[in-house]
Amino acid sequence: MVYILSVNLKNTKSVIHELAKLYGIGKYQSKKLCNLLNFGTNIYVSDLNQTNLYSLLKQIEQNNILVERELQEFNHQMIAQLVKIKCYKGIRHIFKLPVRGQRTRTNANTRKKSNLISK
Repeated sequence: MVYILSVNLKNTKSVIHELAKLYGIGKYQSKKLCNLLNFGTNIYVSDLNQTNLYSLLKQIEQNNILVERELQEFNHQMIAQLVKIKCYKGIRHIFKLPVRGQRTRTNANTRKKSNLISK
């Protein structure tokens, strides 16, 4: 197993699918990274050596891709900013209700249950 950015990547799977396991990198982004580094679509994680892994990490850094903990912190900061300015979405976050306009009369039971437990 290869350990990159606090995620274990399985040796028996292709690089494109395993890179998509990183939080913040999807299939499109992983395919784009592999094309930039000339890995191809059939290369497996076990075929990568140290220089390939280093160049992969360097490419992620150069493209300013937020991954894993950095992206999670960024998302938390954005939600905190919405709550601070008390906009509509921020208020919905405060009351733990659906944020994106979903119906709450008959749906969103899970979200409303978590609101009752926290009180």
